[in-house]
Amino acid sequence: MILFGENLLAWRRSRKLTQSALAQASRIPQPNISFLEAGHLDPQLSTLRRLSRALHISVGDLLEKRPPQEAWSRHRIDALVRRAMKGKEQPGVDSIVDRLRIVVAPKLAAGGSPVSRHGRTGKHLLKQLRAELGPDVWEAIVRRLDKHA
Repeated sequence: MILFGENLLAWRRSRKLTQSALAQASRIPQPNISFLEAGHLDPQLSTLRRLSRALHISVGDLLEKRPPQEAWSRHRIDALVRRAMKGKEQPGVDSIVDRLRIVVAPKLAAGGSPVSRHGRTGKHLLKQLRAELGPDVWEAIVRRLDKHA
C-alpha cells in the first residue's frame, strides 16, 4: 500500500523542489505541504489537483505511482551499508551515507560510534531516504543492515 505522504515527498524530491517551492507553485501553504507529507492531513480533491499540476503529473500518478527510481546494484548497496556502518563520511555532508548513518544511529551507538547531525532525528531522514531511494532499494538496504548487525 502506498501512503500518500510518502508519495508526495517522493514526487517533490524527484522534481528537486523544496516544500516552499512546491507551496508557491501549487498555492498551498507550506505548513500544509509539511502536514501532508507527514501524514497528518488528508488532501482534498482541490489540493490533489493543485499539487499534481505543480508537479506536472496526473492526480492518478500522484496517488498511485512512485516517480522513476534509479536502479541500484547489489554491490552498490553493500558498499553504501559498509560505509554507513564504518562512519567514514565527513560529518555534515548531506549524502545518502550521512543520512543513513543518522537512521542507524541507535545501532551504531551500541557499537561505540555515536552519531548526531544538528539534533535531527532519524525519523525524518528515514522518510526522506525511503522516498528518495524507492521501496525496493530501501528494503535491500534494510536487509543488508540486518545482515551487518
